[in-house]
This record gives sequence, structure tokens and C-alpha cells, in this order.
Amino acid sequence: AGWAGVYFAYRLLESGHVVNASDICLFEKSPRFGGRTFSHHVIPDVAEGDTYVTELGAYRFSPDMHLPGDLILNKLKLETECWDPGCPDAAEALDMPAFNYHAPLQKLVDVYTENRGYGSAIEAMIMQLQENGARIFLGHKLVGLQKGGRRDGGEGNFTLTIETGGDRRAVSSTKLFLNLPRVSLRDVKGARELMGETVFSAFNCTRMDLPESFAKKNIVPQEALVKSYAYYEDAWWISKLGITDGSFPKEEFIPIVTKNGVPISLHYNDGPVKCKTGEDEEGKPIWTGRFVPYAECKGFLQTFYSFTNVSWYDRFQKDPREPLVEVRKEHGGVEAEALSQLHDAMMETHSELFRKRNISTDSIPPPSVMVISVWRRDHIGSTAPTKVYYRKGMLASACGVEGLTEKSYAQMLLTPFGTDAGVFLANNDYRATEAEQMYGDWAEESLLMSERALATMGVEKPGWLNATYYQEEVVKQMM
Repeated sequence: AGWAGVYFAYRLLESGHVVNASDICLFEKSPRFGGRTFSHHVIPDVAEGDTYVTELGAYRFSPDMHLPGDLILNKLKLETECWDPGCPDAAEALDMPAFNYHAPLQKLVDVYTENRGYGSAIEAMIMQLQENGARIFLGHKLVGLQKGGRRDGGEGNFTLTIETGGDRRAVSSTKLFLNLPRVSLRDVKGARELMGETVFSAFNCTRMDLPESFAKKNIVPQEALVKSYAYYEDAWWISKLGITDGSFPKEEFIPIVTKNGVPISLHYNDGPVKCKTGEDEEGKPIWTGRFVPYAECKGFLQTFYSFTNVSWYDRFQKDPREPLVEVRKEHGGVEAEALSQLHDAMMETHSELFRKRNISTDSIPPPSVMVISVWRRDHIGSTAPTKVYYRKGMLASACGVEGLTEKSYAQMLLTPFGTDAGVFLANNDYRATEAEQMYGDWAEESLLMSERALATMGVEKPGWLNATYYQEEVVKQMM
């Protein structure tokens, strides 16, 4: 029940392809929806009670990505604001190799302009599915697949073995949509045999050839993709330094290591904040989620986002199946020490800016909470996307499948058990692209695979989706 699975079910109902919503069943192994989209609600200070939504996974989109852009803006009609306060061209906002989108990046917000969470779009679709009677099962894990079965007295195409609470049950289905990452489907009993060796070789292929600009800097991806946010009661980058956008260091995903050994990779506008804009009639403060330079502000700062130099952060992860980690000062010990070290790193790297404003760094209180997400790359637990980034012209040799192209790879993985099996697969893992390109992130490829599966079933393009985009990314990709 990540983006693709929820969207597929939502479209079946919205299009009228499935009349009785109770015929739609969603199974999710975890206790939450969203997959790698993980909008985490955190209360830094229980006594104060303020809630912030931190984004542990996918969290922004360009409207040029008509999926999910058109879904969010045209169909669900959710409120958004520019992720970067200056609303720059998306390719300019992200200092990354060949970012292929230009409409300013957006984030979802509530009526107070505070971060609502990328996952709120998934929640909106889930709500409509539930209201119409679709059946949704959390904590239900797919562990086995085999051909054949019976459903309501009729023959089903496949029998699923579902595990929940230590018990197993068999479920038959006439149509099956698997929104599973590579590591999860690989562990499903019977999946490899159903694919056959050629398809399995393409499915099992992972490659991460780096863009030349990264390779020149000897950057080596490690075993996890890690993101970290630190909560400051005084959001000093805004209130004291007036910084509302940009990154430090300038190059995305390439952290620097400070004197005390803490690696940092900041994005000043990436993190939920509350800035005071005035007071109401009762003298209570009025807060906005917008960045107001030199105003009284509090909130989270993204202190790290990278796939290299991650060990200082990922050491706090206790269970590889759980990407969320909260480090709190109140816990004392190693956690309190880490927050102090992180603060020292922040002050070290900004000392000159504080000096210019005649502000002592000693006057800035350290953070009280650090929220970390760890998405592993070692095929254990909750994984970061394991796409196929390959050097130009080298896809077939990279995957060991003769004649493999981006289009044949996409078609093969969409219907991994054969074009007539009635089983579809979708996940951001299954995107093959040249290393110098960047397409399909933030759920786009998952949603495109969903739409291609729907087209295969005869479900027409939704009226709210850009026609040119649909023609290029769905119709042509299936020819």
C-alpha cells in the first residue's frame, strides 16, 4: 500500500472499472501506508504539544511530473506551496546531475501553510477507498505465490499466501497488482519460478553507475540512504541569520565532515517550521509554516541527506526493517551527546555568519530532538530505491540480459509472470536509466507503471491527467 498500490486501487474505483469496491483488497505488511513515502508526525516537546510533519522518504514533486502532480493538484485538489520559498526552476533549485524537470518543486501544506506531508495524498485516496467499501488489511505480508486457485466458486489466476500475526491464509485473485520493492518480491516463495530465468535476471539487476561529476569526486555510495532533521526551539538559521533557502555545502548529497567528525549536508528550507506573524485578540501567537526572515521561529532543519558518510547517523538504527529513528536529549547518554555534537557542527560551520551579525554562538541552545530515516542498500529491511543506473549503452551487459533496452526492461517488469497472467508489478525500483539522467523519482515511476497496468486492462486515461504526458509516458512505452 505505497503510492502505486493505493493509486491502482483508487483508479479502479474512480474509473468505474470496478463497480463494487468490496472487490478491491489491499494488503500491506507494515502497520502504515506509504512505503518509502513516510510523513512522520513528531512532537518535540510533549508539554508544549506542537506537532510537526517530518518527511522521512519522498516529499516533494515538480508539476512537470504529471504523476503525481496532476493527481494532487487537479484531482485531489490538495494545497501546495513552493518547496523553495523563491519558487526557482526545479533544475536550478537542485544542484544535481541532469535533473529533468523545471516547474518549481512543491510540498503539500495545510490551511496554516504548515507542512502537511507528502503521505497526505496517499491518505486522501485511502479515505475515499474506505468510504466506498474497499477492504484494507494492514500487517498482512505476502509470503507465497502460485498459479491457480478458487475465488467465490470460480477459478482464480493466482493463490497468494498471506501471513499475519504468525498465521497464514490462502487468498485467490483474478487480478493481482504487486506494489513490492525488489528485496520484498525476491523473498516471496514461488516468485522466481513464475518469472523464469530471463525475467528474473532483469528483475534482480541492480546497478549504480554514478554520474561523471560524482565519480570525479570519488564518491562511493554506502549501505544506506540517510536523512536527518534536528529540532531547534530557536530556528536560528531563520531568526538569527535570515537564511530561508539554499544548501550547505552547495553540492547536493555530498556532505562535509566537521572538526568533531559529524558529517553534514544541510538544506535550509527543508524541514517543517513555525514562524510567528503576530498575536490574536487574546494575545496568543499566530504561527505560519512559511519562512519569515528574522522572525521568531522554531522547527526542524535538515542536517543531513546523503548516501555517503552515513555511519554517524545510521548507528542509531536498531531494526533494519524500521527506517524511523528518534534521538532525544531527554534520553540522555549517547543520544544527548550526539545532539550536542551535531550542534557543535552547526555552530562551527556558521560561526562566521554569526560573527558578522555580532551574535555569540553560545547564545544558541542545542537541538532537543533529531529525527533520522535510514533506507538501506544492503538488501535488508526497508530499502532505498535500487534502480538501475547504467553507463550509456551498457544496460544489457550490466544486467546480463542480451538485447535488453530501457523499454523492454520496463515492459518485462510490468508483467513479470507473462503478459497474459493478469499480474502487474510496480515500484520505483524498476526504473532503468542512464547514469547522467534523473527520471522517475518521488513515486513518478511507480505511478506510471500503475497507469500502464490500468491501460493494459482497458482503463482509459483519466480526464485530469495531461494528455501529452500520458501519450509519451504510458501509450508509447507500451508499444
